[in-house]
Amino acid sequence: MLFLLIAVRILVNPLSNVFQKRLTHRSADPLFLMTATYGFLALLSLPVLFVLPLPSGRAFWFSLAILSVLDVAGNVALVAALERADLSILGPLNSFKAVISLVFGVIVLKELPTLPAILGVLLIGAGGFFLSGGHAARGAGSGIRLRILSLVILALAAVYLKRCILLSSPLTTFALWAAGAFPVSLVAVWLMRRASWRQLRMFREAPRDYASLVFTFGLAQLCVVFTFRVLPVSVSLALFQISTLLAVWFGRHFFREQGIPRRLAASVVMIAGAILASSAAF
Repeated sequence: MLFLLIAVRILVNPLSNVFQKRLTHRSADPLFLMTATYGFLALLSLPVLFVLPLPSGRAFWFSLAILSVLDVAGNVALVAALERADLSILGPLNSFKAVISLVFGVIVLKELPTLPAILGVLLIGAGGFFLSGGHAARGAGSGIRLRILSLVILALAAVYLKRCILLSSPLTTFALWAAGAFPVSLVAVWLMRRASWRQLRMFREAPRDYASLVFTFGLAQLCVVFTFRVLPVSVSLALFQISTLLAVWFGRHFFREQGIPRRLAASVVMIAGAILASSAAF
């Protein structure tokens, strides 16, 4: 079951990035896009909230509040990065999240990494530096900066997601994650004055892309919460980096991106790090 969860997450996460990038090419605002995604997922999660018992401890709700803010900020920054840079660059850079989460996991969750895990995430980082040395990567500076910002935010969000799971259950955490992120993103839309009729019309103009985004994004997060229940955060995120090969291929297939050989080589280095990091868990 665990291997199936990881495999599905590896497949659907870069697919969700494809739909996010396609919608931003249609002038979808990143904040509005994520607000719509959270809104649909919150609506779909309502039955779960009526069936499962809600957590009662303050620690859970405090962690959920922090998670909601971090998740919205991190994913909006990610979509903004996809708007500005190639998917085949930004996908592999996601590997740095495993390195960052290793540090946050030690500080917040007291997860002590093994030596193979440390060596694995360091290898992932080395592949990321190799990737960022290419000419195309240097030309996508603002997108890369936004991606790094989103990595730091989402790595910390992953730690609070794990804490919520430990204090409740994966399914309860998933439902409350969607229900919590939606109002946070709505407030952000109101504060930043991002709402417009043009954005609302895009539901009619690209309904399949929106529906596919909600499905893939939600399914990816569902796989994450159940994986986090079993594995440490840093090891889980290291395993997910195998999706970098798909991100590179999707960038070439859907958007005709260039510089693929270097990006594939960097991805292979990162996958080797993911295998090393996960060896201690199995």
